[in-house]
Amino acid sequence: MQNDSRDYKVCRALLGQRWRFNDWRGIAKHVMPLLIPDSNLQDVADDGLADVVVQRAKDNVLKLAGVCASMVTERGLNWFYYKSNDKDAAADAEDWFTKATQVVQDAIEQSNFYTEQHSAVVDRIVTGTGLMLIEPDVLRTLVFVHVPAGTYAIAENDQQEVDTVVRTFKFTPHQAALKWGLEKLSEKMRKSYESADERYSRQFEIWHLVEPRDVADMGNAPPDKSVGLNPLLMSWRSVYMEADSRHVIHEDGYYEFPYLCSRFVTLAGSPYGLSALYGLEDTLRKIIRLEGSIVDAAEAAAMPRLLTSADMVED
Repeated sequence: MQNDSRDYKVCRALLGQRWRFNDWRGIAKHVMPLLIPDSNLQDVADDGLADVVVQRAKDNVLKLAGVCASMVTERGLNWFYYKSNDKDAAADAEDWFTKATQVVQDAIEQSNFYTEQHSAVVDRIVTGTGLMLIEPDVLRTLVFVHVPAGTYAIAENDQQEVDTVVRTFKFTPHQAALKWGLEKLSEKMRKSYESADERYSRQFEIWHLVEPRDVADMGNAPPDKSVGLNPLLMSWRSVYMEADSRHVIHEDGYYEFPYLCSRFVTLAGSPYGLSALYGLEDTLRKIIRLEGSIVDAAEAAAMPRLLTSADMVED
């Protein structure tokens, strides 16, 4: 169905505001340019420098990411635990929390958490913010999805906690039909699905909005009295729409906020984090220019410039 009202306007407004917080792209251009989405490349201002990567900066980013991963979330170790807030909790209650910790730890170990988390940590260092989506697959195991920098927008609640996310990604008609069903797709996507030339190749931009419900009926029985809670009554709304046609493909919900958003440093007035490389622009410029001068000097030494008179040109 066409969506010309609130959901589309919320997505458009948030995505429109994110460009005010994209200062990290000028730094990433010379440290890890692959972090910049292709759709953003034309927006990165020409800084007058060669399109080169400062290898020392890149190496240090990867080293810091490795340290963050190994020191905070080391694989194979219980780097978190659950416990009761009740100091007088019975032994069987503490035993339950201990077992719950192990169950969650085992689920994380069996998932793709550590692979996706590394990408999110690199994002957090270079851009200031790292984002992952957590969803169960058909086997009810955890699936972590790294959301690339520059492809999402976020907003905070009154406690400065991220509680709203809109992300953008692209799906072919084939992928969209597998995820949501052909009947839920827009007319344009269904036509592309039927086309042999477009079914597997044409890309459609999808927006995914997750936000808290104004009034969540958690605990109430669903209208049809079936087992489990109606997704439309869960605490968090989830809406998928095709951006071009504004067609709502699917709406459901989550019991808990499905995004993990980690920020390096936060400042008042912005929901986004501050890059660990913030303030290094001048240093990067000096390094790039110095390295360029060294290359020029080496070329001049290898192939010395000769002064010739005009009458010697033909010779």
